[in-house]
Amino acid sequence: MVKNLKIDYPNIVKYWQKEKYEIVPIPLHWQRKNWRGFNQSEILAKEIALGLGLDYRDDILFRVKNAINQAKLKGGQKRRKNINRAFEVKEKVKIPAKIILVDDVITSGATIVEALKTLRQSPLNLDWALSLAGVRK
Repeated sequence: MVKNLKIDYPNIVKYWQKEKYEIVPIPLHWQRKNWRGFNQSEILAKEIALGLGLDYRDDILFRVKNAINQAKLKGGQKRRKNINRAFEVKEKVKIPAKIILVDDVITSGATIVEALKTLRQSPLNLDWALSLAGVRK
């Protein structure tokens, strides 16, 4: 993914580097992470940050709601309702002005949108979200 970003979008990568964007993964609820043993979005975000020379931050956003796995739900409305108010911004943490959210898969976009809504309650300029896979409609 890093290789493709550098080849296909070199100007965007240079912009992110120049503007000091920071990579933030979509968090899993602690129970799901303990059950699974890892968060694929964290792994992906760390590799992207390392490969692009950007800072990685996993201390900004956390999941407070252990929602049903989004992949098990059909339809955007059910997914939006399921993920509603699932995230919070950690208290007393300095939030960077420029963030790139990273998730493993974007299907309906409900998770990214909900994370954006949560983060926009803080003063930041959030312009980007990346995923390894997505669904084209």
